[in-house]
Amino acid sequence: MANGNGLPGISGSASLGWINYWNLWPLRLELRKALAGRAEFREGHPSQVNKWLVEGSIQMAPASSICLLKHNQLNFALPVGVASTGPVMSVYLGFPATRRAAFEVWQERIADLRATYARVTGLRPFDPRQIARDLFAATSDSVTPVMAAAAGMIRLTPASAASAAMTKTLHKLLFGPDARGFETRTDVVHGSGDQDAIELLIGDEALKRRNEFPHILDLGEVWNRVTGLPFVFAVWQLGANTDAVEAAALRPVMTAVKESAELAQAKMRVAAADYRAALLDSPWGSGAEAVDLTRYWRVIEYVLTPQHLRGLVLYLCLARATGAIRPDNDDAALGRLMRWQQQTADASGVISSLH
Repeated sequence: MANGNGLPGISGSASLGWINYWNLWPLRLELRKALAGRAEFREGHPSQVNKWLVEGSIQMAPASSICLLKHNQLNFALPVGVASTGPVMSVYLGFPATRRAAFEVWQERIADLRATYARVTGLRPFDPRQIARDLFAATSDSVTPVMAAAAGMIRLTPASAASAAMTKTLHKLLFGPDARGFETRTDVVHGSGDQDAIELLIGDEALKRRNEFPHILDLGEVWNRVTGLPFVFAVWQLGANTDAVEAAALRPVMTAVKESAELAQAKMRVAAADYRAALLDSPWGSGAEAVDLTRYWRVIEYVLTPQHLRGLVLYLCLARATGAIRPDNDDAALGRLMRWQQQTADASGVISSLH
């Protein structure tokens, strides 16, 4: 029976968090049509949306994937997110011309990491926790102080927890557990004026500034080169301490999200011009005219397959094993994530058990 907002089983408007990055623009258009004003969207950059989920001030959002490990009270909502299988274009380390030597060191170490990963995984069954432990041990043994010193200092953006954690995880795998190489910008958008910094850039800013850097390491491409798996940057999650009753009430919204994601992902491949025109005609389109959005949207994936979840679980196990993230209750969090990886979606595509 539908209530006052027209969504069966939901009392009042659903409260959703939203990240106004161009990677989510096609989904934004389709989802707003599907919900037709029957949900409230609270908008912010990724770290803000993560905070709102942890506070419980929103019910559901596409949030940084690392939150599933950092915050034990958050729950996977459904197999929809933001991912790429290979280059993602909008999450990268930008190396200025003065840091060419550091870029070459990163490239060499990434090639070594790829070979080590292949050796560690071999033909044995996929065990992400054991792979993470073995890979970190193997790579740590091959690091020299000269390599670590040559890696350079990276300026992290405060806007994205997943990308910052991914950078720290890679850095520890490539240059050892004791290597020190990070500082965090105080602003969400660029404003440091330091032309010699190696920078982690994400989202729309990353797309706008790609031409500033002669050397780029795309984190989606690096992950895929090393593991052969997709990288999941964000995944739809339920707010803190959402109980089974609330989760059940949100199922119509989850279904709308999944169906909108499937539609948007298909249309991004064949009708990107329509999405681009709508973006340029909106308040969020500033600077988009200079970006190849058609190419960009073709590499963005919303619908998460078992391979995506496999990549997600491996990433979180590596973040834990390297110490890039220290969750309060990692055994419970990782155990739950691994069960989700194995679960089969029900007819609506929503994960059938949330515990």
